[in-house]
Amino acid sequence: MRWFRSERISGLWLPAASGILLALSFPPFDLVILPFIALVPLLSFWERAGSTRRLAWGGIVCGLFFWVALLYWVSIFSVAGFVALVLYLALYPLFFLVGLEYLSKRASLPAWLVGPFLWIGLEHLRAIGELAFTWGQLNTGLAYHPILIQMADLTGPYGLSYWIVLVNCLVFEAVGRRRRRVMPAVAVLVPVVAAPILYGYRCLGDEELGGGEP
Repeated sequence: MRWFRSERISGLWLPAASGILLALSFPPFDLVILPFIALVPLLSFWERAGSTRRLAWGGIVCGLFFWVALLYWVSIFSVAGFVALVLYLALYPLFFLVGLEYLSKRASLPAWLVGPFLWIGLEHLRAIGELAFTWGQLNTGLAYHPILIQMADLTGPYGLSYWIVLVNCLVFEAVGRRRRRVMPAVAVLVPVVAAPILYGYRCLGDEELGGGEP
């Protein structure tokens, strides 16, 4: 019981919240804002974690909440398979937090610069090899919003995931850091959000729909 009273698990509600918000970002839910803020609690936890061990626990908690909610239906076919799959996939948020800790804090690189590249790198890693599993990539959360996915013709699906993580990092900078960083973060956030949306409107506006059968 001493472990449960220790500071090891204090603040773990933040990665748990991110896991839940990430799960709600995917179909069949139509909550377009969630993908762009779902990682903010996880980033807040990363900033105040204080140790690699706590980061590891936070990543596992986030992954467990996310993947259990997203893949609960797998348990209908195989409980053992469901448990093994969730435990495996829960490692990726752990890798993200530990990698972000090393690259951002120790290498003195801003989170908004390394976070998106790190996330899509892990998504790509999860999509190759014998254990490839592509479901759960952040870009899937935009499936119901054609305006937001048009830039995929330029960047591919990983470009959409990059965009989502970048917006999360900038929102975190704007609301979770010191006041002096708010205005610079907002100044960057506005065009980062607006540019892909304007491109989407342009693409769909230029589309000429024929009169053929659907």
